[in-house]
Amino acid sequence: MSKPLIARVAALLATAAATATALVGVASPAQAAPLGTVNLSQSSGSVSDSPMFASGTTSAACPSGYGDNVALRIGRPEGPFSNLRAALGAGGYDTAPVTIEPNRSFATALGGVAPGSGEWWVVVECFSATLGQHPDRFVTSITVTGSTWELPPAPVVHLGTVTLSQSTGLVSDTPVFASGTTSAACPSGYGDNVALRVGRPEGPFSNLRAALGAGGYDTAPVTIEPNRSFTTALGGVAPGEGEWWVVVECFSATQGQHPDRFVTPIIVAGDTWTVSA
Repeated sequence: MSKPLIARVAALLATAAATATALVGVASPAQAAPLGTVNLSQSSGSVSDSPMFASGTTSAACPSGYGDNVALRIGRPEGPFSNLRAALGAGGYDTAPVTIEPNRSFATALGGVAPGSGEWWVVVECFSATLGQHPDRFVTSITVTGSTWELPPAPVVHLGTVTLSQSTGLVSDTPVFASGTTSAACPSGYGDNVALRVGRPEGPFSNLRAALGAGGYDTAPVTIEPNRSFTTALGGVAPGEGEWWVVVECFSATQGQHPDRFVTPIIVAGDTWTVSA
């Protein structure tokens, strides 16, 4: 055998060995650039449930050329990662999103050790028979508390903002400001009623005037004029210091309140409120 041929064979064997090691081993550093997410079949469960969940589906196909094998794993964000089932090797995983069904519990994947509290990652890793593991992963973060895991709560989504007629005022001013205007119309179908309210970010929210019910609020931005002070809206109790939200909520006569709001944060300091920068 010629020296060039021997060199090529040795290189191929080394690459194959590296790929096999990657698929069997669990230690692998976390990456800063996820390929996408892993959509889990459920949002919470027990660390002892077997399987941990029914299935996980990637948000896209593996990168081109890295579809020979895929692995569904779990670990701390910094790694290492442990298999939630043996890696799949049918190939073609770079042609469509991949669904993988785990066959063990979270605790079993860690060798029978219950996971500690805090953040963990469910990941899908993609492999090429010649190039080895792709440097990035599909990643979905979960949080462990005691014996349960859950997906983090969905981020708060606002419909837009409320432009106030002034940027500061007194909590005792009546009205608290002259008017507030939404940055867009209410969502389609949720224009039967609107309410201008104020409250802490976590709620509850109190009316700055009685809700409006003329309808058509899903056709254009809405301007509402309050008719009471901040303090009056809270039942005569002066608001505490810190962050509050001025909100406009949209309602349907048949579907009720829209789950999101128009929001503008304000800060209360003493007897004064100011729109948050």
